[in-house]
Amino acid sequence: MTTASRRHAFVLVGLMILASWTPLAALPTASAHSGIVAEWGSEGSNDTGWLRMDATGANAATGQMAMSNLMLDFAPGAEIENLTFEVRVNGSNGTWIQEPQLFLPDAPATILDWRGLGSLGQQNDFINGDPHTGRLSPNSDSNAGWVLPGGSTITDVVIEALRPADAFVTTYRVDVNVVDSVIHPDDGRLYIALDNSVIQLDANNDPHLIHWFDVEMEPLDMAIDASEHMLHVTCADGQIRVFSLKDSSLVGNYTSPFGDVVHQIESVGPGFLVASDGNSLWQVTMGANLASTWINVATLSTNTAPATDMLVVSTDVWIATDGAGLFHYSGGSIQQYDSQNVLPSDSVVALEMVGTYLLIGLADAGVARRDLATGNWVATWNTGNWLLSDDIQDISSADGWAHIIADNVVYSYNTTSLSFSSSWTMSDLDLSRDLGQSLIPWPIGGSRAPADHSVLVGDGSGVFTVLRPHMQNHGAQASSWPQIELASGPSVTEMTDAVELNGILYIATEETVQRFNIAQYRWETPHVMQINSALVCIATDGTDLFLGTAGDGVIHMDTNGTTLGTWDTSDDLSANEVIDIEHDVFTGQMIAIHPFSGMSVIDTNSTTVSETWTTNNGNLETNRMSALAVRGGIAYLGTNGGGIERIDIANSTRLTPWTSTGLDDIESMPIAIDGDTLYLGIYGFGVLIYNTSSGEQIDLWQRGGQGGGGGGNNQIPSNNVLSLAVLSPGTVLVGTMNGGARHTSSGWTGMGNTGNEFADEFYDWDFDNQYIYAATETGACQWSRSNLAFQKCWDDNPDGLPAQFVYAIELIEPNRLWVGHYEGAGVIDTANDTVIKAWQAGVETNNAKTVVIGDIAYIGYDGIGVLRYDLSVDEWLSPWDSATSNLLESNGVTAMVQDVNPNRIWVGGDMGLNLIDVVNGTLVEDWDSGSNPGGIQLSNQEPAELTIVGDTLYYLQVRFGNNGYSSNDNVYRYDIVNMTQLSTLDVGSSEGSSGLLHGMGAVGDVIHFGMSDTQQWWESGYMVRWNHTSSSWMDSVEANGQVERVNAQFAGDCDPTPTNCHLYAAYGDTPLHQVDMNGNLVRSWDTGVLEGPIRGIVTWDGAVLFGTEDGIARYNYSSNTWLSDWTENNGLPNNVEDSVFSMKVVGDDLWVATMLTNGWNRNSKILQLNGTTGQWTVHDAGSGQIPEGYGADIGVCDDIVHVTMNRWAGWGNQGGVARYDLNSGTWLSDWTQGQNALPHDNPVAIACDEAYDIVYIGFEEGDGSIARYDYVNLRFLAEIDEDDNTISEPIFPGAMYHFGGGLLAGHYDSGGLTFVGTTGPVITSIIPFSQGDEATSIAPVPGGQAYEFAIGRAGGSSGYNRVDNLDSNGLFPGAWDNLATLSTGRLAEFTGNSTHIWAAPIDDYYSTYGTAILEGVYQPNGTVEWTRAWNLNSELVNEMTLDGDTLWISTTGLGLWQINLTSGILTPTGFPLHGQMDGMAWYGNELVVGLMGTPSTAAGVQRYDTSTGQWGAGRISAGLPSNYVRDFEKIDDLVYIATLAGMGVWNLSACLLYTSPSPRDATLSRMPSCA
Repeated sequence: MTTASRRHAFVLVGLMILASWTPLAALPTASAHSGIVAEWGSEGSNDTGWLRMDATGANAATGQMAMSNLMLDFAPGAEIENLTFEVRVNGSNGTWIQEPQLFLPDAPATILDWRGLGSLGQQNDFINGDPHTGRLSPNSDSNAGWVLPGGSTITDVVIEALRPADAFVTTYRVDVNVVDSVIHPDDGRLYIALDNSVIQLDANNDPHLIHWFDVEMEPLDMAIDASEHMLHVTCADGQIRVFSLKDSSLVGNYTSPFGDVVHQIESVGPGFLVASDGNSLWQVTMGANLASTWINVATLSTNTAPATDMLVVSTDVWIATDGAGLFHYSGGSIQQYDSQNVLPSDSVVALEMVGTYLLIGLADAGVARRDLATGNWVATWNTGNWLLSDDIQDISSADGWAHIIADNVVYSYNTTSLSFSSSWTMSDLDLSRDLGQSLIPWPIGGSRAPADHSVLVGDGSGVFTVLRPHMQNHGAQASSWPQIELASGPSVTEMTDAVELNGILYIATEETVQRFNIAQYRWETPHVMQINSALVCIATDGTDLFLGTAGDGVIHMDTNGTTLGTWDTSDDLSANEVIDIEHDVFTGQMIAIHPFSGMSVIDTNSTTVSETWTTNNGNLETNRMSALAVRGGIAYLGTNGGGIERIDIANSTRLTPWTSTGLDDIESMPIAIDGDTLYLGIYGFGVLIYNTSSGEQIDLWQRGGQGGGGGGNNQIPSNNVLSLAVLSPGTVLVGTMNGGARHTSSGWTGMGNTGNEFADEFYDWDFDNQYIYAATETGACQWSRSNLAFQKCWDDNPDGLPAQFVYAIELIEPNRLWVGHYEGAGVIDTANDTVIKAWQAGVETNNAKTVVIGDIAYIGYDGIGVLRYDLSVDEWLSPWDSATSNLLESNGVTAMVQDVNPNRIWVGGDMGLNLIDVVNGTLVEDWDSGSNPGGIQLSNQEPAELTIVGDTLYYLQVRFGNNGYSSNDNVYRYDIVNMTQLSTLDVGSSEGSSGLLHGMGAVGDVIHFGMSDTQQWWESGYMVRWNHTSSSWMDSVEANGQVERVNAQFAGDCDPTPTNCHLYAAYGDTPLHQVDMNGNLVRSWDTGVLEGPIRGIVTWDGAVLFGTEDGIARYNYSSNTWLSDWTENNGLPNNVEDSVFSMKVVGDDLWVATMLTNGWNRNSKILQLNGTTGQWTVHDAGSGQIPEGYGADIGVCDDIVHVTMNRWAGWGNQGGVARYDLNSGTWLSDWTQGQNALPHDNPVAIACDEAYDIVYIGFEEGDGSIARYDYVNLRFLAEIDEDDNTISEPIFPGAMYHFGGGLLAGHYDSGGLTFVGTTGPVITSIIPFSQGDEATSIAPVPGGQAYEFAIGRAGGSSGYNRVDNLDSNGLFPGAWDNLATLSTGRLAEFTGNSTHIWAAPIDDYYSTYGTAILEGVYQPNGTVEWTRAWNLNSELVNEMTLDGDTLWISTTGLGLWQINLTSGILTPTGFPLHGQMDGMAWYGNELVVGLMGTPSTAAGVQRYDTSTGQWGAGRISAGLPSNYVRDFEKIDDLVYIATLAGMGVWNLSACLLYTSPSPRDATLSRMPSCA
């Protein structure tokens, strides 16, 4: 007896034998066995009963059967009769009896012989239908049944619940990367490891995918230990996860004790594995509970080359690596094979055994082969013999066949005949991708295995074609291949148009027509188009497909992908660019529109273009088309600027187009409804009247002629309509900018007036049974409803409303008229003729200085005093102001700081300095401006900042006098322990000047000041530093000025392959960086070598040339030495200027544009150096065909040199494009504004689409405009500008580049970049991106991708200038190089720690708010190295506070922001009460932020929880969020007041005004009561 194949436990057999026999009693006694004497009777019988035999000793490992012997003595001559036996098996633990035998050795007689008949006593598989396949409907499955052997008893059932799944279907391109595959040793199921999961396939199930492991992992390799029934999966996180082969459960995981990620793992015996990471080879012994012992048996590579495959052959191990070749481990020794000895490549991707041959797949050198029987290397399979490509993707071996993927071809190799057989491309195998990826062998054997040996071929799409090498034609069917689908998606993600035909969705992409089968819910193989331009749109006539292209006209295609015909301009199509196409079912014709050429009509029956519609042929308003719809025989053409054109196709007639009323950006558009009648007021147009049932316009009220007003001449008072109201059915009140009037069926009646209270502007209406009320510029006015007699107006003086102008009114309650102004709101008691309430948003403080002491937040405001907010209950406490407390003489608080005594606070403003004890509410010190007792002298100017370091209070004055140009550089200091005055710091004198101080802040014991010079405020300035501890000035940090341009270009030996090639980045006036191709700074030069700005960088005659304002500097990049400069008459020609504005190498010639930088005669020239003769040719600007101006950029297109001549003055005839024909050596006619269609006279950039000979001209114009000229068709194409979605900032000089797929343009200021997608003359997309910093240069990366550029970015006032890398993966700031610098001494705020400082530079001299955040690192010598910055591009930064690795910034208008200093990411914090923020103070994990009062926002406070990232409780100090009140609405007891900054709410019952309808808010409000 033995165990079944691959079963675990021992076999135990119990054998019971019943034997009946009759002894011969009369016979003499005989000896049955030697030494044993038995006496027998003469006759009779004996019933032995049941006898038990236990078979033991089975050993599965050695194949030893279990045995048992039973010895019985029989009388001589006895006969055995009626022998009955049972074989019983304990089938638990997976054991049973295998091929049992029962015999009598002495007879000899065989009782039972089960040899060759398999197991006995246990049924492991149900007969029929095993395994059961079912679907949950929706969450259960039933009616599963099995046939059992007769008399059997089920004693143990194991259920493996798998999760079959249909193919994953998606609308975007999916990439299914096969990592490894293994086969279940018993049932033959296929395990496939993908990038992020392991799945199981059953060849006989539908769907094939029966399970996936619900474990998050990134598999690298798999191995099966059949003896332990375990699947080992090594993963990228270092874990090796182990799953049960029995029930697919996760058994557990283990790791390498060395901490390495195992790339490859193989089983070599029960409980034994080998593993490798490419550097080491380990022997792994598995113990109980996944305990593992690891022995490093060999060291492989030391260059961290990852292991890509591993193969165990007998006792040898072969390890493939990516970068270190192949390793062979045998008998304790290791041998490496690589490009240094026998292999043609070090990158090995696959290993496979074919007979005695080891096949070694190389990533770029074919298949190397070694005969392991002889140890000889044999000929490599490559492009020199059997393969069409050396790029091997995968190799597999399957029962007499080997298969190889090289690039996109699968090769089959017969290992019996040792010859290549068939080969197929991916498209031959019905696969959609261009590159093959994987080969998965799936042999026969097992209930889940295929019926024929199979190989799955994958291309990464999720679809696998099944090869069956033992079948004819490898199993190919008549018209297709059998396939297994794990995922279904299109081959590309970007799609442009779609149409459905006969259950198939056909989708146009750039190069393919994707096909989606709706019924089968899967993607089919796409049709690949062989055209020169991109597909744009698709339509169908119900039978075939029609495709519009970006440059190849219209294509007629069969649904099977066959091209049936084409139409282009040679067939009279209006243009080859088609942006939309539709079929007209009424006429059977196909309609196509063109972006710049109107519409074409194609007769699909006669295959001709029947007609075209353009401005010249059909009188269209414009040829610029953008959209198309065809309905009922009418073509509706969406145009750019011409509305919707309508063409009756059947009658070939242009119908009246639908155009805009032109009423864009109108000031008001009031609406009133009277039953089925809708009144629509349009400012500047009048009133349109519609019937809402029919949708028809039934009337129009417009004023005609001169004069008018008040309804005179029986007309509407004015066409500038402001308000409408239905007074009663058929009676409408109309308010205009020139009076109000009532309209009835009898006509118009103007609103009456009297005296000086005549009202012109009627903004709103309301009425009751007696009166009509209107909001006017004169006030809230009242008329008699019966006769429109004027009654009166209420205004600010003398009635008490917040203002005279009224914009909204509402009768909320009887005799209660609510009035809204731009200065607040009020309530009028119309019965008593009094104003009973008035509210405003409060004072425009423009500050909110914040200090938190205990549970109280103190917020100081200029104009309010100090508001106090109890953070424990979110209540306002009584304020400190000049009216209600004795703590402040004035409400003009400009600065606050907590005292060294934590229960006291210094409050500064126009009252001087007050020290307040917040616990006792007492005034400790009261120092007035000027002289005070005790020798305390204060400035006459209120403090802008108060800072305490140690026991000293530093007092920075606000800027004052002479429009803020007077010096405020005296900083007052006070000993606030002894209350004495210290010496005043003269900050300006530290730099020998009179200074303007813009900000002050302490970092540790160092006080930092941002300073500029009063006499030269436009110059850079300083960050001045005072060491408080040593009472001495530290070295100031001088600002370098803003970098206006970063010119980054590649130069040296760069083409076609970069060798001695570098990026040269010129930052403004200085410095110049040399950067290698890995982005490492090699050298840097400052003004000691050359001075900027550098406007041109080219390679010429073994040197890099730099165009400066002092001539052309030359650098020998081979010897790394500077050569002599070229200047006027010393390298450059005579009578030319040294200032270079652009340079370009054209063929063998060097072109240079020069001009004097000032004066009336600029002497602008274009210089041409002949590379053969060495002679200069000088061309004068303003003469011949060269426009006046300076050469901002030079480019070549269609063998014509183009020089953009930008204006250097705002007067005179300047600007245009000069053109030089390289073939004829002559200047062609120039292009200027108004002539030859140049839109502007300030061109600064040139780019060329060389494939289509289209030149692009960028302008220094505020609309981002770019002109285009088509040299093929000799015409200007339509200009593109901000109306087409370009960035509206001007193009930066020289910052344009066309790379084939489109145009990149860099813009001034914060414009960023514009991408213009192009296919010939067709603009396919315009996308602005990376806005925030100007883009000042664009250079393609030598040897890089087609779409890979170095982008120069000037950081402006932020001081962070850089060279970004832009490629298909995105834009990476500073990837090439960067230069952080202090650009200005105008620094508003400072914060920092022991290693870093952060400062907020100010862009606008007059502003007090920072525009950016600049980060610096303290150096050992005391200097600061500026490292990075964040540009907010507007005067926004108010205050900063540092919390660990987070910097918090309050802004004026954009709320609270944070910078993660680890990642460098700047992010906002959501939506607070409003975004006008100033002071910040900590309250636990919360930031308490002061909200400023501005013309549109109210002062207040709000809390931000930094741990949860949520805004919490907050209050405004006044009842109205904003003074801009435009409407009222009453719901129940609440009146909602609409303002520009949110809603105020008045509780009519509680008589309270608050900012939200929360009852809690109401109880916490401190607004006046009804009394």
